[in-house]
Amino acid sequence: MWIAGRSLQLRDVEILKAVAELRVLTTDQLSRLFFPSASSTSTNCRTRLRFLETAGFLKREYQLQAPTDGRKPHVFRITPAGIHMLIEEIGLDEDEFRWHRRARRLSSLFLAHQLELNEVYVRFIVAFIVEAPSVRWQVREWYDDFDLKESHTATFSIRDDRGAEASVGVVPDGFMAIAPVPQWPLLHFFIELDRGTMPVRARKRLGHGFQRKILAYNAFFRSPEIMTLYGTRRFRVLSVTTSFERLQNLKAATEGADGRSRYWFTTLQNLTTRNPFTDPIWYRASETEPRPLCQDPTES
Repeated sequence: MWIAGRSLQLRDVEILKAVAELRVLTTDQLSRLFFPSASSTSTNCRTRLRFLETAGFLKREYQLQAPTDGRKPHVFRITPAGIHMLIEEIGLDEDEFRWHRRARRLSSLFLAHQLELNEVYVRFIVAFIVEAPSVRWQVREWYDDFDLKESHTATFSIRDDRGAEASVGVVPDGFMAIAPVPQWPLLHFFIELDRGTMPVRARKRLGHGFQRKILAYNAFFRSPEIMTLYGTRRFRVLSVTTSFERLQNLKAATEGADGRSRYWFTTLQNLTTRNPFTDPIWYRASETEPRPLCQDPTES
């Protein structure tokens, strides 16, 4: 496709698909995904984003910020013209973009949450792209809470250690399936992005808090609903949080709610500076020492 005398490149289409699927991305995130050899934000990436913005396929937005925040990066969203191009030119399903009109009205709180969740995704993808072949694992499936809300509609009865009961649902922040290269069975994960705003243990019995979330997950894993949705009960729940102190508190609350080896914890800093697949950055409930998420599949 020619636009204003310039051709739309295959990588441009991939950039548009990524922004459409992940809702919103920063220049830095797009640079790491599509120009991974650059040591910093790629000049080529900025050039292609300007082209896509000029063509009307992407919209650049400023983030709201307090004086103490420092300068926040611009973010990019796909436009209706960009969605139309993906549907008409490469045949993507229009139903995949039902979220778009609703997402344009969402708050800055959603934006911060989405960008941090996307950072988790970017880190897993980049670890495979940049550090291969030492990293043998790759992401095969990824869905965020916008997607998961449509299928995670069931509620489950939970009870605390003093007999209080409540009916709650489970909508993870994300779902990820990974597998070794070239083709092994998928491993399944739910992602929980903890930004430090939720109480670890609610003051009110079974009130909104992280420990209640673990009780809800436990009920979900025992229910037939998980088999209906995913065909397996073999899941890990990966919680990414703000600090090691917060991690320890979440882990202790999980253990207090009878959460065991399926619950794993790390910090966003560790995730973004270490290898998320093979470095020992994950703390599993009921254990004290960190471990890697995955072992080398070629090792016995």
